[in-house]
Amino acid sequence: MANQDVSGIFNVGTGSSVSFQTVGELIAKKHDVPINKIAMPSSLRGSYQEFTKANIDKLMKYVDIEWIQVEDYINDI
Repeated sequence: MANQDVSGIFNVGTGSSVSFQTVGELIAKKHDVPINKIAMPSSLRGSYQEFTKANIDKLMKYVDIEWIQVEDYINDI
C-alpha cells in the first residue's frame, strides 16, 4: 500500500474463512500434540460471532497479492 495513492480503512485477510477449531487442529496435528477443548462460557454465547470472512474486494483493487490460505501457511512453517 505504500506505493498507492489511496487512504482509508481496508479489510485485510485471505478472503476465505477458517474456524479457530480448524486452526487448532492443524497446529496440533503438525506438532503431534493433543487439544484440550474448553467449552464456550454461557455468558459469551450470545455475543460471539461464529463466522467471519474479510471482504477484501476494496483491498484487491490496489494490491496484487496471491494470498496463502491459513491451512497452507500452517503446513509450510
